[in-house]
Order: sequence, then C-alpha cells, then structure tokens
Amino acid sequence: MSLLSPDVLRRALLEARNDDGGWGYRRGKRSRIEATGFALVALSAAGDFSQFERRDGLLIDPGATHPNVAFNAVAALAAQHPPLGARETAAALTEVLLRHRGITLPASEVIVQDNSLVGWPWLDGTFSWVEPTAWCLLALKRWSGRSRSADAAARIDEAERLLRDRMCQGGGWNYGNRLVMDKALRPYASTTALGLLALQDFPRDAVVRVSREALRRLCARERSGYALALASLAFARLGTPEPDVEASLARMWDETSFGGEIVATALALYVAAGRESRYEAFSV
Repeated sequence: MSLLSPDVLRRALLEARNDDGGWGYRRGKRSRIEATGFALVALSAAGDFSQFERRDGLLIDPGATHPNVAFNAVAALAAQHPPLGARETAAALTEVLLRHRGITLPASEVIVQDNSLVGWPWLDGTFSWVEPTAWCLLALKRWSGRSRSADAAARIDEAERLLRDRMCQGGGWNYGNRLVMDKALRPYASTTALGLLALQDFPRDAVVRVSREALRRLCARERSGYALALASLAFARLGTPEPDVEASLARMWDETSFGGEIVATALALYVAAGRESRYEAFSV
C-alpha cells in the first residue's frame, strides 16, 4: 500500500513558500488566504495573515473586489491552531464572521428546500451555500467551544439545520441545493467531507451516518487530492478512519503530485502528519 511521506510533502510546501510568508495556489503564484491557511496548519508553523489587506474586518485576496467569506473561515480555523500563535486574528475574524449572513429567498417549487434558513454565503449579499456554511460552522464551533454566546449558539443551530435540510437523497451534499425541478442533484466528495467535518459532534445522527456511507462510495471513484484529503480528515474525526482512502490519496500524489496544487499538498501533509493529535486543527 502506498503511503504518504510527510518529509516529501513538507519539502514541497516549504519550497513553494513566497517571500511574504504566504502561499499561492501553485508555486510562484501570488499568496492567497486559503492556500496560506492550510499550509500553515499542515506545517504547524508560526505565522499569520498580515500580508493580506482587510476590508470591513475580513481578509481580502490581492486583486479581489470583495472578501471571500469561506476563505476567511479557513483563516479563522487556521489561526486557532496553537502553533500559529494567532489567537487575536482568530478572535477578530470569528467575531466578524458571526455577523455575516446569507440572504433569504422566497419559497420555490423549482428548488425544494427551506429557503428561510440562513448560513453563510461566498460573498456578502448572496445566498447561503454548503461550502462556506460548513467552513464557517466548523470555525465558529471550534472557537466557541462549550461556552457559547447566545448569538453564536443561534447561528450554529441554524447552520446545522441548513446542512441537514440540504442533504442530498441518499446522503452527502451538493454545492448548494439537493433538488431542482424534480431532479435530485448528486453529492460530491469534497462538499460531503466538509459537511461531515462541520457535523462531527453528531456522530450518531442519521444525517451523519448516511452521509458517511455516501462519502465512502464517492471516494471509490474520486480523483481529486483535495477531496480525498478532506475525506480522510472527516473519517478520522468521526472515529472511522478509512485506510483505503488515504492509500488512494498517496497513490494520487505518487502519480501526479496533485499537479502542484498547494491546498491539496497541504491537506495531504496534515493527513500524514496530524494523526497523533487526531487532527486537532479540525476538531470541535
């Protein structure tokens, strides 16, 4: 069975680090919030996000016109990882994310779901989507722990209800909806893994059980290093590690080096190196 080599993955990440201390999506590209967050977690390295400008309290990628809410949730999650020493950043980002909300839409016969439920959008002024909701929910749960303010508890509860409402038929999650014009939308491995990470504190919940089985099926044909790494983390955090999924991730690295993708490389490194801590950086 092919195994991930932490030393090889770590070297690839370190060689791709930019002079400003961040990472782009590929070596030699401008530093980006998402890639930098995952790389810092994977390396368990001290660092922050000071190379990125702020707008309305959120970090913004260079050249972007609006802050990406999901990427800020990744930064908030990363900043909570103790080796980074960035708790002030985590506190500031989490406080701002708590105030950001997706818009509501009228009930629709075309898109069958509860449009009154509010999670998080990709960008302000837009609808709630599964990915940003899952990342923000994970970051907020991790930050607030068991001593949650009333505002945090309410946001967490509603976001959990949104994810349950959006689950696809047979388990798992699509990017946004589950049923459109009487057509059941398919789940994807990356979004399903994210949903499970966000709901990891309900391991016996029916939604979690059926989605975990859906993720196993999806991983059997998955060809994305990012998705397989997230799936490995989700299974581990649920207490049901899947060696075959990690083996597929390792084979993909051996065959493709993930095409130089920094996010996939960083997550694969954390899969390989974070086992002893039970992947604490993604725990709630």
